[in-house]
Amino acid sequence: MMSRTGNNRAVTLIEVMMTVIILTVGILGIIQAYIKSFDVLRISKDMLIEVSLAESKMAELQRSELENGGLDQTKAKGVFPGSYAYYKWELDITPSDIQGLNSVKLRCFTGEFQRLNEFVLASYVKNK
Repeated sequence: MMSRTGNNRAVTLIEVMMTVIILTVGILGIIQAYIKSFDVLRISKDMLIEVSLAESKMAELQRSELENGGLDQTKAKGVFPGSYAYYKWELDITPSDIQGLNSVKLRCFTGEFQRLNEFVLASYVKNK
């Protein structure tokens, strides 16, 4: 009789150890997902800022187009001012297939050599 009681206790101890292992693996998975969600949140925040900065730069180009009667072909790049100095832009104005219009590509991105995020706006402006 005593051997059965001893075996039941051993099985219970093994079950408890397996439960602890399963819970530990589950909790580690949840922690890893939580950490990844912070990375995704940072990337989406950067992308929203890039979109907003690209829209403001494109509005600046449109204002310049109106004031000067059009824009010439050019390539330019720069950094956004103030607290957005981490974000950079590149402008490429080239001739288009449409008579009297130039093609505009404005790229906003983060990072220097390895672009972490990149947002591109494409449009047309009047040829000067």
